[in-house]
Amino acid sequence: MYVFHIYYLFIICILLVITFMIGRFFRIKNDRLQSSLQATNEKMYSFFTHTSDAINITNLENELLYVNSSFEQMYGWKRDELIGKPLPIIPAGLWEEEKHGRELLLKGEAIRNWEAPFLRKDGSFIDVNLSVSPLRDADGMITGFAAITRDMTEKKQYEQKLIELAFYDPLTGAGNRRSFYQQLAAAIDESNHEGRSVSLFYLDCDQFKLVNDTMGHTIGDELLQQLVGRIQGMLPSSGSIYRLGGDEFAIILPEVSSHEEITRLADELLAGLQIPWTVRDFCFEATCSIGISLFPQDGLSQEALISKADHALYKAKAAGRNRYRFYTNESDEKEALMTTITNDLKDAIRNGDFYLVYQPEVNLETGAVECLEVLLRYRHPVYGEIPPAEFIPIAEQTGLIEELTVWVMNQVGEQARKWTDAGYGEMRFGLNLSPAMLQQDRSFSMFLDALHNSPIPPSCLEVEIREEVFLENLFDIMDKLYTLKKLGVTVSLDDFGTAYTSIDYLKHLPIDKVKIDRTVIQGVFDGEGVGVGDTMAQDGGAMGEVGLAQKEDRFAMSGGEPTLSEDRFAMSGGEPTLSEDRFAMSGGEPTLSEDRFAKDAMIKSIVALEEELEIAIIAVGVETQEQITYLLAAGLKYAQGYYFSKPLLAGEIEEFGFLLQADGSRAPEVYV
Repeated sequence: MYVFHIYYLFIICILLVITFMIGRFFRIKNDRLQSSLQATNEKMYSFFTHTSDAINITNLENELLYVNSSFEQMYGWKRDELIGKPLPIIPAGLWEEEKHGRELLLKGEAIRNWEAPFLRKDGSFIDVNLSVSPLRDADGMITGFAAITRDMTEKKQYEQKLIELAFYDPLTGAGNRRSFYQQLAAAIDESNHEGRSVSLFYLDCDQFKLVNDTMGHTIGDELLQQLVGRIQGMLPSSGSIYRLGGDEFAIILPEVSSHEEITRLADELLAGLQIPWTVRDFCFEATCSIGISLFPQDGLSQEALISKADHALYKAKAAGRNRYRFYTNESDEKEALMTTITNDLKDAIRNGDFYLVYQPEVNLETGAVECLEVLLRYRHPVYGEIPPAEFIPIAEQTGLIEELTVWVMNQVGEQARKWTDAGYGEMRFGLNLSPAMLQQDRSFSMFLDALHNSPIPPSCLEVEIREEVFLENLFDIMDKLYTLKKLGVTVSLDDFGTAYTSIDYLKHLPIDKVKIDRTVIQGVFDGEGVGVGDTMAQDGGAMGEVGLAQKEDRFAMSGGEPTLSEDRFAMSGGEPTLSEDRFAMSGGEPTLSEDRFAKDAMIKSIVALEEELEIAIIAVGVETQEQITYLLAAGLKYAQGYYFSKPLLAGEIEEFGFLLQADGSRAPEVYV
């Protein structure tokens, strides 16, 4: 019995030891779990406290139970203002979406990455990314919701920056080429559905390269910025401007009500862009040319509209810049005509289709002819007289301009020899020199060879250039002009007052003579003067008869001598005549009264600098006695225009006594 008790006692001891060991094991494990849980809680607390994301917990009634410090910073409320109150960050515009989200959460679904603008305490909005999950109790019942909100401001700014880089020009803020194509396609598609018209403007900043080359790219960039800003201020709300590259822009007008509306806007654009520009220390004029195409009249696709707007822009620039042109079907017909002329032009010299006319430049104080400007004419065997504005660009593009220039030099030299043999004295000749002859070394060498082989002394030759000659390789062009000046050739700047060249800028150009454009002279008088034919008829005499003949020739429909619009153009092309500008169907020019005083101030400023710059000033396009009186009073000594004579053939130059006599006696005065 005793052994039996000992055995049970031993069993009890063993069980007590096992129980102790098991208890100790679970106590150790529990302590570890408690430590781990405490560490986890500390980590969670640290995460909630230090994360940049806003965290909040709400109950089923949408009352806030917890918010972290980032929530306070992000939305501007303090924790004490929020706990126990409804969540205030959802703006009214998102209440419907928020209601739908709560329905999903109550079903046990989570909301992931909801991006929306939420409300801050100060009333501003913040772009956020929100994720919300339901909270459950031990029985799996939903008791509330935990939300994490991430500030998306920097991401949105970055995305906006990417959009701007992808669709906007970084310099001007205008849409870029990619944006242009997208918006034009959208405008066409919308117009197809709604039956509306779309107008496309193509713009080019006239001679912008000259601004870059002479004033610097910084000034050029700021000019483009101001240009876009000025255009945007004139566009209707539906219109938008795009920079296609360089100084090329496009305007899309998706809501066009009438042709008159387009014309009015084009007039406003040209007038607004003619206002002088002030960029840092520079003040100058800069203009634009515009080509316009219409949907669906001119094409049903992007490609067609763009091509035809570009074609119309080319016509606007060829017509003298600072104007606009609509695309017309006649353009296609004229293009076919130009193709024919291009082919025939190659044989025109051999066939004798070219000829020269001469227009006198007169000394207003003595009445003597100081120089004869040489003008090239082309009489096509089928189409008759072709204006220089049409055949000269073709000659430049095909390289025929070199042969033409040499031919003109030879013809002028031969004519000068004939006049010398006939007993006349030396005469100065003014030759319009194409920019192509100065921009290519080979072409310039050909011109120098023709000059050396000519019987005309270099001192009796003037080369007339236009501002566009300086658009490329400015310093190389200036070196070539200095070469001509060293030989004794006079360098004349033609059409002054029509583009960028400022009076200050004249000091830096290697020129001896400035020809003030006819539009400047005409602008002073605001159309008040009498036409040349009327003036001559009133004054009477032999020259009066010439004046009447000129008036008839001026409005001749075809045939005979070149019309006034043709006479204006020389070997480098040129500006259209006053009559073209004033009566063009497409308009585009401001009325003369708008800049009358500016033209007057320009003339007086140039005359004031005449002695300082040691250059001669000549007024072009003089047509009335009133203009003669004004020019003399302003101090101008030289003039050219229909008041004195239209361009004449060599025989007519002799007939009207415009040549000096062999004994050096002065030619008869050519004005009353």
